[in-house]
Amino acid sequence: MKPISDGSRKPLPCFIHDQVLSLLSSQDPDQRRACLDPQLLRPMRRTQQFAMDTTGLDPQQEYLRNRTLYEEDLEKFWHEILDGNSILDREIRRDQVHCNVQTKQPVPDTISLNRLCIVSDAGMGKTNRIEWLLYRLNSIGNAQDGQIAVKIDLTNLEQVLKDNSNKPTRASFFDVLVRFVADRMLLRITQAKGTRLEIQRAALELLLAQRAKEGKLTLLADGLDQISDKSELLAEFLNSADLEIQQIRLIVAGRSNAILMQWKRAFSNPAWTFVRVEPFTVDQQMRYLGWIETAASDQTPARRELRYSMIPETARELLCIPRVLEYLREVDNYQDIRTAADVYYQALVTMIARGMATRPKEYDGVEATEVLELLARQAFQSFDIHLDHSARTFTSGKPSKAADPVPAYLYDIPEFESVPQYDQFKEQICQRANGGLKTNFVQVWKAVQHLNQFLNYGIFDEVAIGQSNRRIVWANRSLHEFLLAFYFANYASKEESQYLWDWIYLPDLDDSDQYYPFWQFLCEMPNKARTASVWLESIAMLYKPNFRKQSPEDNDPRDEGYGFYSKRSNEMIYRSWETLDAYTKKGFPDVKARANAIRERWWGEFERVFLKGDYGPEFKATAQEITEHLLLIPGGTVKLGTTPERQEIPGVMEFGQKKFNEFRDEAKLEEYFAKNKFFETRAGNLEKERRKQKLKAILQRKDSEEAVRELLEIFYGFTSVSNPELSIDSFQLGRQTISNAWYRLYNPRHTQRAYYKQYSKTLKHPAVAISFFDAWVYCQWLRWDGQSCQLPWETEWEYAAKYGFASWELEYWWERIEHLEKADRMFIKSRINCFETTDKNPSNEERGCTVIPDPARASSGSKALDRGPESQNTGLMDMQGNTWEWCQDRQRSNYEDPAKVSPFPQQEQQHRQESLARDATVSRVLRGGSFINCGWDASASYRFHNDPTVTYIDFGFRVARALKGKP
Repeated sequence: MKPISDGSRKPLPCFIHDQVLSLLSSQDPDQRRACLDPQLLRPMRRTQQFAMDTTGLDPQQEYLRNRTLYEEDLEKFWHEILDGNSILDREIRRDQVHCNVQTKQPVPDTISLNRLCIVSDAGMGKTNRIEWLLYRLNSIGNAQDGQIAVKIDLTNLEQVLKDNSNKPTRASFFDVLVRFVADRMLLRITQAKGTRLEIQRAALELLLAQRAKEGKLTLLADGLDQISDKSELLAEFLNSADLEIQQIRLIVAGRSNAILMQWKRAFSNPAWTFVRVEPFTVDQQMRYLGWIETAASDQTPARRELRYSMIPETARELLCIPRVLEYLREVDNYQDIRTAADVYYQALVTMIARGMATRPKEYDGVEATEVLELLARQAFQSFDIHLDHSARTFTSGKPSKAADPVPAYLYDIPEFESVPQYDQFKEQICQRANGGLKTNFVQVWKAVQHLNQFLNYGIFDEVAIGQSNRRIVWANRSLHEFLLAFYFANYASKEESQYLWDWIYLPDLDDSDQYYPFWQFLCEMPNKARTASVWLESIAMLYKPNFRKQSPEDNDPRDEGYGFYSKRSNEMIYRSWETLDAYTKKGFPDVKARANAIRERWWGEFERVFLKGDYGPEFKATAQEITEHLLLIPGGTVKLGTTPERQEIPGVMEFGQKKFNEFRDEAKLEEYFAKNKFFETRAGNLEKERRKQKLKAILQRKDSEEAVRELLEIFYGFTSVSNPELSIDSFQLGRQTISNAWYRLYNPRHTQRAYYKQYSKTLKHPAVAISFFDAWVYCQWLRWDGQSCQLPWETEWEYAAKYGFASWELEYWWERIEHLEKADRMFIKSRINCFETTDKNPSNEERGCTVIPDPARASSGSKALDRGPESQNTGLMDMQGNTWEWCQDRQRSNYEDPAKVSPFPQQEQQHRQESLARDATVSRVLRGGSFINCGWDASASYRFHNDPTVTYIDFGFRVARALKGKP
C-alpha cells in the first residue's frame, strides 16, 4: 500500500443555492431527540431499505429490522422547505413547507426560527450554509433596516466564557457576549490600536447592545462539533434564560452527535427549531462538478465532458455528499478514477489527511496510513464479532455449497454489554495489528476516536467510540464495505481469506446480494490501496475449481447428481482479472508465482480434469465435443451493414414514439422494469437506476425524433449502421451456441433457476440467461493446448453470418437462393426460430422457447466450409434466430466515427483495444436475434446491445478461437 498524501491542497468551497432543507415539525421532546438520531442524517443509509424475510430472524437481524421500521416512522416528521430563503426570517409559515403526507402530526401555522439549529451529517455543507446566511442577512435590504449578522466560533466563545468565570468579578453573559462579538468584528474591519481601538470598541459595543435589545442582532455559530459534552458554560449560553440574550437571534450548525451531547442542557428547550441539510440531487451533483476539457489526440478532437459522466456509475452513490464533490472537482485526470473503489479510496484518504491537518498537535507521531489500517481492522472486527466461527466450513475440508445459507452481513454493534466486552473487542484488534500500528496502538486508537469528531466525512455515528457501553455504528454501510474490502486487500491472514468462500456473490442467490459491494470493492481495489500477496489470497476464492462430492450427504438436489459443484461469481472474476493478469507478469517472484498458480489451476480445469476424463467418460465425451465443434472461417473482406432502405425496420419510429410517451408516466416505466426479474437483483437495481437517469436526459431533448431514436438505442438496442469495408483474418467459430451440456461443466447450477427449463428444455438446448460476464469468463476458462477461447468480435460475427451471401446488402442466408421454397412469409420454421415461427405472442405474455441446433438452419455458404471426411457437415447453425449472441465489443452507434480522421481499419483496431479494457459498466454488443424477437431483429446486419449484467432468457453465446499464433 502506498503512502497517503498530506491533503493540504485547499478545496473549492462546495455550495449549491437550491440544496434542499427539511424542517422538523414535532414538538414532543422525546420525538424531537429521536428524529436527530445520526441514522436519519446519513444520506446513504436513508436510501438503503431493509429487505429481509422476517421469519427466523436472529436477535441482531431483528434489531436491524426493527430499527429500520423505527427510522422510517421518524422520517415522517421531516418536511421539505419549499424555498431555502424562508429560513432568513425569524419564523416560517406552514405554506412555505411541503408537508409530508404520512406525518402523524400536523405542521403548526407558524414555527419560530429565533433559535435555529442547522443539522446534518458531516460534509453536507453546514458551514457553507452558515456563510450563505451571513451574506444574505447582511445584504443591502437588511442592513438598511438596521439588521446586523455576525459569525462566531463557539470554541473561541467557550474560552472567553471560561476566562470570565475565573475572574473575581464576573461580567454578565450578555456583556461578555457583546464584547466578544465586538472584538471579532473589529479584527476584520480596523487596524486601529491603543486608545483609538478602545473608542471604536466602546462605540461598537453600544451599537450591538442596542441592536440586540431591538431584536436586530443575529449570531451565526459554527464549531459546535468541536465542543466537549462537559462544556457547562456554553450549554448555559445556548439555553440562557437571560431576556437580553433571548432577544438575540441565534443560528447554530452542527452534527447530530454534538447536538445530542448537549441535548439535556441546551437543545431540549422547545424554543429550538431544527432544519436538516439534505444530500445533493443528481442535478445538483452535475452542476457542482461542472465540465472538464479533454485534450485532442490523433484519434479524437478536443471536447468538453461533464465530470459527472466520467465517474463510474457504481460510485455515484457517494456523490450526494458535497464534501466528496470538493475532492472530485480538484481531480484533473479522471483516468485514475475508473471504479467505485477508486472514488472511495481517494475520497477517504483525502478526508483523513485533511482532518489530521486541522489539529497537528493532537496527531503528532500518528501516520495517516496507521489511521486507515486501524479503521480497516475495526471494520473487520465489527463484522467478525457477529460470525459463528463454528459454522465456517472451508478449512474443515467440506466447503459450503451455493445452496447453503449465506452469513448475514451485520456490522453495527448495537451496544457493548460491559466494559470487559469492549476491552476484549479492542484487544482483539490490537493483537491482529502489526508494524507501526502495533507499536503506537493506544495513540492511534485515541487519534481515530478524536479524528471522527472532526472528519469532513464522519466514519462512525458515535463520536465517543472509546467509551464503554456505547454502540459502534458505522456512518454508512458502503463505507464499512469498502474498509472491510480494504482489510482483505492488505491485512487479512491466509486463514481469514478462506472465510470469503462463504461470502461469494452469486447473482441467482438472493442472500449473497448483500456481499455484492464488498466483492466489487475488493476486486477493483486500486494498486496503491492493496498489498499484492494479501489481495491474491483473498480473490483466490473466486478461482476455485469444481469440488467433487465426497459422500452421499454432500448431494445438493440442484446439482442434478453431476458429482461436483462450484461457486462461479463471473462478474467478480471479470472485475479482478485485469489485476490478476498483471501480477502474473510483474512484481516480486513470490507474487508472480502465486498469481500464476491461481490462474493456471483455474485455466487448467477443462483440459486437465474434463478432457482427461477424471469425472468419467460422459463428461470427457462432452468436453471433446466442445473442442471439435469449432469451424475454420477463412479470412476475407466484408462490407458491413446494409443499404439505408433495408435498415429501416417498418413501424420502428411509431413504436419508439409510443414508448416515449408511455415512459413519461412513472407507473409505466416501473411496469417496464417489473416485467423482468433481472431488475430485482443487486446488479439489476443498478441498471434500472442507470436507465432512469438516461431516460431523464432523453425527455429533456427538444428534437422529438432525435429523442425517440436515442430511446430506441438505450432501451431497445436499435442502432444505425454505416457501411465500411474491413479485412478479416481467419479464425475459428463455434458451429452452434454453447449448449446446456457444455456450460454445465463450468457451472452445474446454471440450469436450476425456476423458469429455466421453460425456455431451454434439455442438455442439448442452448444455454440461456447468460450475461456478458458469464460468456466472457467461460471463454477464458475454456482452454486447451495453451490457448483460451474468446467471444467473437462484432465484425467477425457479421462476416461469418454473411459468408457466402450473393451480395453484401442481403440480410438472410436464404435470400436469392432459387431452390428454396417460396412462401408468403419470409420467416418459416425450417429457416429460423423467431417470434413469427413460434406461434406465440409476447404482447399477451406468451413466449416460445429455444430449439436444438439443426443444420437446416445454417447458411449454404457456411455448409460449404464444412464438407469433407473429417467435417461435421452442419455449417454455422442458428446464426440468425434462436438466441442473441454476445460479442466482445463495447456498444457504438456506428462502426465508423466521422469525427475521427483515421481510416476505418485503424478505428477498428483502437475500438478493439478499448473493448478489451476491463470496464464492467459499458454496454456490450449482441447479434443474431432470438425466439422472442421478430425476424427483422435476426438480420445479419442488425445490431443490438445491452448492459453486461443483464441475463435475459434469450441471451446466449458462441465461442470463437484465434488460429494458433494469432492474437
